[in-house]
Amino acid sequence: MYKIFSIILLILILPFFVYSDNVTGDFVESVGVVNKYKINVYRAANEKSKVIRIFYKGTKVVVIGETEDNWLKIKVNNVVEGYVKKDDLYFKNTLKKEAVKNSYIYNKVSLEIKSLIERFNINFSESMYFQQEGVVPQFEFVDMFFRDNVLNLELLYTAKTKFEDQKTSGIENPFENEIAGFIELLFFKMMIYKAELYRINLYKYNYDDKSGKRVLHAMFEYRFDDEQFKYIKNRKGGIWQFVRTSSPLEEMFKYYP
Repeated sequence: MYKIFSIILLILILPFFVYSDNVTGDFVESVGVVNKYKINVYRAANEKSKVIRIFYKGTKVVVIGETEDNWLKIKVNNVVEGYVKKDDLYFKNTLKKEAVKNSYIYNKVSLEIKSLIERFNINFSESMYFQQEGVVPQFEFVDMFFRDNVLNLELLYTAKTKFEDQKTSGIENPFENEIAGFIELLFFKMMIYKAELYRINLYKYNYDDKSGKRVLHAMFEYRFDDEQFKYIKNRKGGIWQFVRTSSPLEEMFKYYP
């Protein structure tokens, strides 16, 4: 069953592994939240079209485009595409709410990373694997900042459990490869913003003491090089030949945090 879910997950995230130099577009893929009691999802961008799904308030959906007449194009179950009215959704994160002191490209990268993390979490938490096994990996955005020509991304590595007070520490995580692919994708998103060095700091909660403080779990660094980039951008997994890590990759995600 894990193998089937793993294959499905790869199908869902594989299209995002294509690196794009186009950073001038106004639309950024985002996760929207239904803000009305009940909304219809239409096959085409008009109310006379066939209703293919009904969503209820609080449902999160991946928005992949918009039309000129106030319709949003979404993914239904991450596979089928449909349309909803623009005022049926709200967005937690938008470019307009980002700090104005940062550049448009910086803001766009930050927003795309947040949306990517949320899509990752949705795919896992709504999976059949989670329903049967009751635990899946999750990530939380903490911060992103540019300093001394280094773009730093800070994330919190956690686990979602089906039952309250369910312990995850020491439980084997079967999604090591999927998480490595996710980290790789985050690097490519970061590289839209020009820097000499890209660093991802991954934190987890320290359950060994009662304070529950966040501690550094792993660190990844990639120094940008034009020739290396030509090699890695179309080779899934190729970046790991050049990433410096705080510990062997195969040990970082062997267990849930």
